[in-house]
Amino acid sequence: RNFVLCFVGAEYYAFVHRTFLEYFCAREFIWQFEKEQKISKNELIEDIFGNHWQDETWHEVLRLIAGMIDAKFVGEIISYLMEQEGEEEKFMNLFLAGKCLFEVRSRQGICDVESRLLNELKIVIEYNPDYYEVYEYDWEVQEEGVRQVATFWKDDPDTLPFLKQLARHDNDLVVQLEALRQIATGWKDDPDTLPLLKQLVRSDDIDVQLEAVRQLAIGWKHQPEIFELLKQLAQSYDSYDVRREVIQLLATAWKDNPQTFELLKQWVESDENWEVQTEVVRQIATAWKDNPQTFELLKQWVESDEDSYVRREAVRQIATGWKDEPGIFELLKQWVESDDSDVRREAVRQIATGWKDEPGIFELLKQWVESDEDSYVRREAVRQIATGWKNESGILELLKQSVVSDEHPIVRSEAVRQIATGWKNESGILELLKQSVVSDEHPIVRSEAVRQIATGWKNESGILELLKQSVVSDEHPIVRSEAVRQIATGWKNESGILELLKQSVVSDENSDVRLEAVRQIATGWKNESGILELLKQSVVSDENSDVRLEAVRQIATGWKNEEGIFELFYHIALNDPFQRKYDFQDNPRQTALEAIVKHYPDHPQTLPLLQDRAENDPDEKLREWAKKKLQRLEN
Repeated sequence: RNFVLCFVGAEYYAFVHRTFLEYFCAREFIWQFEKEQKISKNELIEDIFGNHWQDETWHEVLRLIAGMIDAKFVGEIISYLMEQEGEEEKFMNLFLAGKCLFEVRSRQGICDVESRLLNELKIVIEYNPDYYEVYEYDWEVQEEGVRQVATFWKDDPDTLPFLKQLARHDNDLVVQLEALRQIATGWKDDPDTLPLLKQLVRSDDIDVQLEAVRQLAIGWKHQPEIFELLKQLAQSYDSYDVRREVIQLLATAWKDNPQTFELLKQWVESDENWEVQTEVVRQIATAWKDNPQTFELLKQWVESDEDSYVRREAVRQIATGWKDEPGIFELLKQWVESDDSDVRREAVRQIATGWKDEPGIFELLKQWVESDEDSYVRREAVRQIATGWKNESGILELLKQSVVSDEHPIVRSEAVRQIATGWKNESGILELLKQSVVSDEHPIVRSEAVRQIATGWKNESGILELLKQSVVSDEHPIVRSEAVRQIATGWKNESGILELLKQSVVSDENSDVRLEAVRQIATGWKNESGILELLKQSVVSDENSDVRLEAVRQIATGWKNEEGIFELFYHIALNDPFQRKYDFQDNPRQTALEAIVKHYPDHPQTLPLLQDRAENDPDEKLREWAKKKLQRLEN
């Protein structure tokens, strides 16, 4: 009846649930190993574990095997797994070893293996990818390392201090957050855990603050002091992300507290950030929908709140939460006629999506497309009519008219996008888009037309020439960058493309275009002769720091083993002319230094260079990074 055992025909029954299949598979291997002796110890290690540790679907079977055999033999299996090269497999060998260790009932006989595995996992946890690796690195590897140490060594007296150290001081945010989570869930009753979380709530890092707040709300919800703490945080935090998170937690975990509703109403008026304000509106509308005050509050915010985001969110909540209430449709139509552009736009969207089948909606949308004085309302009407009424007569002509004659570029670009995606196979569409590429006066429209033509009409005659013309002669960098991107990805194997991109790298007057060309050449033509020299030229001589940094990053990724690269990076780390104007900027000197530390750690000049930059680089952020790196190396 519960399908644990199923009839499969010919008087045969089978266990089809995966859990049973995994168990019986493991049991069969053990039977062949221990009873029938068809499998030797080496065969079990090398053939069963060796051939399958890289396949995660086998891990449960392998864990079960580890739980059925002698602890010392499991120690040999773990040693074997640790010897495997697992970096390319995201250290799956070590994580499987940890899972196998967890299956051992008594670890006394394999303490040495256990200790070595713990050290290996700590090395994985403490690995810190540098700038140019960040985009490729899988952060879940470090998270899993922290989870395994916290779970499989929970009874080890050194584990909690280790996790506390990570939670307080680790330079790697991913590790810090996972350590915090593990402490809050695994050591909830430890007397130091609550004080630690309260301390981390005041951390300098927003993500740490957020995670500490979440854990407090989850694990200590019933303590009155936590509600008071969150109230205080919602009012005093500088970070709007944290305030917004606190509001979500208060609205869900403390919904029944009579203070919460009143507090949220106050914060709509008093918080200075629109994201926080709209979150409050959203929470009130959903969590207190049945409160008689809520609907009137939302109407009041639509009609009189000073913040446009609050007004739009209130419209959205009324339209979705009170859709079936009498008078809502008429209320939205009334708001479409208001003087408030933001309210009108949102009302149009809600009417088109929520009342699509009502009589007259189609005609209303057409009217808004053709004659509404507000460009944002016209754009919204274009989007809604193109997606919701695509098969109605006259829609394509209406959109064509918007492409050709609407006075605002956001409306024309939206019409271009909708026509290109919804009416691709209609006669004359390509010619209309070509006309936009060549003659529209605004770069937003031209770049959208370039994108749509390149992706939708790639195989049509003359498209490549049109895009080349945009790369060479369009007056705006937005259009040239888009054309470079589309040509490099869609016509990589065509003759002359590389030369065209090289020309953009060397001679385009705009840094965004040069950067895009550098990126496309380095990733698409890595093995072509002369590419490295071109990138070196950009590293040394481009006047824009973002272009130089991108060239450094691409060389570090694709040419790190080439002769002379260390010397190039050494020169950049010392001499790149970058001067910081804004905190968010990335420094080419630091990127080059990171590449040196990562790829040439044993070079005799690496450590002296790092020490010199820690003391003498004019960029404070680079000096701080270098000092932290030195501390890690010393430890």
